[in-house]
Amino acid sequence: MFKSFLDVDFLKENGLVNALDEQQKEMFKDRLSQNLLEQGFLDDMFNIVGNALNEKFLDPVDPVLPDYRRSSGIIVVKEDPTISLCRDTGSDRQCVTTPLSQNSTIFQTQGVLEFKNRINEGGGTIITLIQR
Repeated sequence: MFKSFLDVDFLKENGLVNALDEQQKEMFKDRLSQNLLEQGFLDDMFNIVGNALNEKFLDPVDPVLPDYRRSSGIIVVKEDPTISLCRDTGSDRQCVTTPLSQNSTIFQTQGVLEFKNRINEGGGTIITLIQR
């Protein structure tokens, strides 16, 4: 029997597979099967929350540096009779030293990050450091 083009149903699926669908199934299967807990995600989140809580509630406030936050990356060195505040990003370094007994306000800007630290009560001397 002879078949013409009219006898063939071109809309019927005869084992045709959409290659893109198969590729996406494999890709999403692999991504969804990853265990994020094994990658330290949860541990990192606990560290972030824990550090924030320590800084906010558990760290005693130093009367010499009432605004100081450890998470700012600023390193404090107290050597009587001076105090130094330094911040090093690896490519930029800022350091300022003032008398420990002086009331100072120090503004440090590195790129888009800005930090304010008062020494003692602040306000007597204002020091501004800017790196862009």
